[in-house]
Amino acid sequence: MITIIGGGVIGLSIAWEIACRGEKVTLFEKETVGSGASWAAAGMITPASEVRFGEEKLLQLFLKSLKLYPTFIQRVERESGIKTDFNTNGSLMIAIDQDDEAELTRLHDYQKSLGLDVCRLSSEEVAQKEPLLSSSHAGALYSKEEYCVDNRLLIQALKQALLKKGGMIFENSPVQEIIFDHEKVAGVVVKNETFKTDQVVLASGVETQLKGLPENLNLPIRPVKGQALMVTMKGEERLTHSIRTIHRYPVYLVPRSDGKIVIGATLEEMGINEEVTAGALLDLIYGAWKIFPLVYELPVVETWAGLRPTSRDHAPILGPTNYPGLHVALGMYRHGILLAPVVGQLIANNIVEKKKSEFFDDFGVKFPRLVPGVHSGNFTKPEGR
Repeated sequence: MITIIGGGVIGLSIAWEIACRGEKVTLFEKETVGSGASWAAAGMITPASEVRFGEEKLLQLFLKSLKLYPTFIQRVERESGIKTDFNTNGSLMIAIDQDDEAELTRLHDYQKSLGLDVCRLSSEEVAQKEPLLSSSHAGALYSKEEYCVDNRLLIQALKQALLKKGGMIFENSPVQEIIFDHEKVAGVVVKNETFKTDQVVLASGVETQLKGLPENLNLPIRPVKGQALMVTMKGEERLTHSIRTIHRYPVYLVPRSDGKIVIGATLEEMGINEEVTAGALLDLIYGAWKIFPLVYELPVVETWAGLRPTSRDHAPILGPTNYPGLHVALGMYRHGILLAPVVGQLIANNIVEKKKSEFFDDFGVKFPRLVPGVHSGNFTKPEGR
């Protein structure tokens, strides 16, 4: 049996891909599937907009996942019978003022150097795509090959698709311990009951300190808080693209086909804290209002906060470990929805078909050699990320 610990979009994607390969798979989730960072996400699939300087290797992982997404959605929707509100209209990145325009130009030059298909738009061209946006902005970039999805519908679809493929899901079932036999995975303990398994994937978000894990497997995952809200449009008017602002008022607006819009999201180093604060909502609404004035009149239907599982360098930790049968898929930061197809495929291929990905070399677990007199036993990653 193959065991997945964690029922977010990453754990579900891995489990489903394994089930699609004909293997028996069981997923344990401490609460309900998709109730953590995956539920709190906005559903943006925007690698060109999200890439930052020095993230060239991470971009390649983004782009591989982006290429997989349309077929991934078709498969999940067909298997589950649930539509995910998958939007392929592309995305806009808006500069609100002249300072933002300088940053936009700098980013665009970097995107072009990476060969990304992102173009500069005039105010008139932006108005043609999104007539409800303010005309006073200082410039925009358009990426036609970017998507968004209703992440909560995607979670439901993955859950049903996994069940229909014969996978087993145990909710409200936190794993208490991973059992090893001579450094090989032998089982997990859930609700004081031992389940035999020889393959475990740790996809548990910010919950990585499980009993039984080897001491030198230090997985440096911390929570980064993000607050967001949802408004809803009346009548037939709709936003049709994901929209992101930069620099001084960093917000994003992600539309749903029913008129709802997710506005997010803050970046807060607050530890385990999921309180929604007035100041954060003020900043988000003000940033949205600068580019989308109509937001002032729209009803707020929901507010929330979530915790992004984040590694030291904001890049994921992926692949097998030095302990036979133990695999990790952690630290997705802001990119869990974007990376779901590729992570599911890579981990499933490795476990079922013994195919090692080159991405495991870039983002895998590394164990430093023990040197007397030097603090050792810590997790490290390759240089040159």
